[in-house]
Amino acid sequence: MLDITLEQIINAIGQPTYKKGNRYFFGCPSCGVEDGHKDNLIFDERKGLLKCFACDFSQEYPAPRPS
Repeated sequence: MLDITLEQIINAIGQPTYKKGNRYFFGCPSCGVEDGHKDNLIFDERKGLLKCFACDFSQEYPAPRPS
């Protein structure tokens, strides 16, 4: 489970396009513009999951520091 909040995601990539249950749907900053994918980046508030199911983009927030 990621230690991430909806507010942090909104500050980083903008408002979700819609919400369904505990899931918030966003345009993916990795694949959304070039490939026409919309709303594939999903944040599940209960699970702490942030993942794009089109390009497999996921993010720990804040990003881990290199060793």
